[in-house]
Amino acid sequence: MKNIPKIIHQIWSDKYKPLPPFCSVLAETWKEKHPDWMYILWNDKMMDEFVQKEYPQYCDAYNNLTFDIQRWDAIRFFILKKMGGLYIDTDYECLENIKPLIENARFAIALDPDSHYHMINFPHILNHALMASIPNHPFLERVINEIFSEKVYKTSPENKFLYVMETTGPRMISQLYYSISLDEKSDILLLEPKYVTPFDLTQINMLKSGVENEELEACLDEAYAVHYYSNSWF
Repeated sequence: MKNIPKIIHQIWSDKYKPLPPFCSVLAETWKEKHPDWMYILWNDKMMDEFVQKEYPQYCDAYNNLTFDIQRWDAIRFFILKKMGGLYIDTDYECLENIKPLIENARFAIALDPDSHYHMINFPHILNHALMASIPNHPFLERVINEIFSEKVYKTSPENKFLYVMETTGPRMISQLYYSISLDEKSDILLLEPKYVTPFDLTQINMLKSGVENEELEACLDEAYAVHYYSNSWF
């Protein structure tokens, strides 16, 4: 059984603005808690060159995606399929070394908190803001094929948020997960919210407004990481 490589991947498009200081601070938490892991921050030039070199068959389709965020969604799957490792969005903070959570996994992905499930017609929301994988995991191949399929989407690009959710975001990957066989699902580790997404959107907004209470403190009891849901792309 292959192990997930000790590589941390983050992406940031620097054609609009540099990585915000807030995200730089969060990135340091991953480096500090994983001192023996390689860390890569992928910028636009690196991402474009990677697709051209490793996935030339997808170059045109990748460049023709409607929104930049769709490319930033797609590239994370390309990177993990080729190199493996841990992918995390730049609005994620690390509290503990994540190895104990994923050491027996071949592919792992974060679940959103239960209170978010009303936004999607599935038992769980799989959120690709945090994923870990061995190289060439078959689910990654499925996701890439889904993103670049010729299917017709229900949502118009005029509704950017829902369109992205449906084409490259959590709605797409959740729908795909629930369409595969039980045998395929058994090779995917769903990381419980209490470990990697301990706060829901309401609680995150409370934190951002400066609220401190026992409810919020209790959410961190078993947490390895915190997702701040900045949605800067939107």
